[in-house]
Amino acid sequence: MYTNLTTDNYLWNKRISRRHFIKFCTTIASLLALPPTMIPRIVHALETAPRLPVLWLSFQNCTGCSESFLRAHTSSVEELIFNQISLDYHHNLQAAAGETAEQILATARETHLGEYVLIVEGSLSLAHPGYSTTAGESEVEIFQRFAQDAKAIIAVGTCASFGGIPYALPNPTGAVSLPELVANKPLINVPGCPPIPVVITSILVHLITFGVFPEMDTLKRPVSFYGETVHKKCSRRQFFNDGLFAETFGDNGAKQGWCLFKLGCKGTLTHNACATIKWNESTSFPIESGHGCLGCAEPNFWDNGRFYRALTAATEPVILPYLGKANAINSTGQFLATATTFAGGIALTNEGETQFQPNLTLRLSRMVAIHGTIKVEPAHIGQAADLVVFAAYRPLFAPANLSPLYFLLDAKDNILPWNRENMIDLVPFRQTTLNAEQEVLMYEGQFIATGSLEVYFGYRLSEGTVVTNSKAIKIMITE
Repeated sequence: MYTNLTTDNYLWNKRISRRHFIKFCTTIASLLALPPTMIPRIVHALETAPRLPVLWLSFQNCTGCSESFLRAHTSSVEELIFNQISLDYHHNLQAAAGETAEQILATARETHLGEYVLIVEGSLSLAHPGYSTTAGESEVEIFQRFAQDAKAIIAVGTCASFGGIPYALPNPTGAVSLPELVANKPLINVPGCPPIPVVITSILVHLITFGVFPEMDTLKRPVSFYGETVHKKCSRRQFFNDGLFAETFGDNGAKQGWCLFKLGCKGTLTHNACATIKWNESTSFPIESGHGCLGCAEPNFWDNGRFYRALTAATEPVILPYLGKANAINSTGQFLATATTFAGGIALTNEGETQFQPNLTLRLSRMVAIHGTIKVEPAHIGQAADLVVFAAYRPLFAPANLSPLYFLLDAKDNILPWNRENMIDLVPFRQTTLNAEQEVLMYEGQFIATGSLEVYFGYRLSEGTVVTNSKAIKIMITE
């Protein structure tokens, strides 16, 4: 009887373990935006591939990234560490210390030359070695010694990916990110302060299964996790669309879950999966729990303006340039007289104080905000309307006689082509009930191509009348 019970328990535990493993593989496929047909391939790779040797080095860091990794969905970390990888060195997790630990690290490197994955947490100091030295060797020397023999490198956290807090002004240690030191090795950035833990496990599984890192953006971040802004899937997004904002922490708007943009939330500029994957086993994320996004997954986040002030706020009230009287067209294409006027402009959002301008030349990499206000004709106040945003675009160095291409923004902030044959064809950007002074936040972020833009915005009434600015906001975008 005892033997039978033991055997039954063994078989039962084995079935449970198998279900956990399949669930783990399915979860990873979903997180990496892979089709379900890839699940068997992940299962096969993890069952048959030799354990991937991993060395985890820490430099100028607070160990928050390691703490985050250990707080991944429990089964995913256990499955990874005990079955899929061989975590040969991590000074926080290993039992060894001192000379024994250093010998383990040296042996692991020599045993797996060209085979191990190097995970680095923290930025590296290029200033005096005394800022960060181990056993008489500077951290840059240590990193370069292990990087040259690694199969691939993972920069975990914003400090390793972009420099992070040590890189912030005045940067006394001369901190730099890994990409500034790595030129000839596969490298992927996993920014965040700290990063979402399951992103790390997913990248390792992708590397085990396919032999390469997942698709990356221009900042070497995995697209499946950093391809969209936090704002796009935010649980408070509808309040943003409705123009409902908390003005102070703890006011009625904050208690009702209104948008935190005016309290400095940087979710509109920050690319990360916080709003979808969330934290603490998908329980919540900062914005959902009442705190605005700090933008920690973006470069220079510590220096990109104050945390508890709206991105477009200044010490003085924001003054938008006057754009003049509006154009108004009815549903049959006839121009109408209107008392509506417009103001609006574009500003750089990472330059400290924000100043809006009607015309601006900027580089493609700059973060910008495009805002406008409409002083609505009295007869239109209180009416339901669609806010509309569209632009005329010409590529850089295009011939002067080239007709512009027209694009519009839809309710999901997607950029869509538009033929401009009929104003009725405009897709709504937002739906609202018109106030006497209607605010329109058109765009926050980076542009995606060089060229010239002429930006227009306005509203469309239910009976078809469209009212837009007659003077465009003009933008020249260069390399």
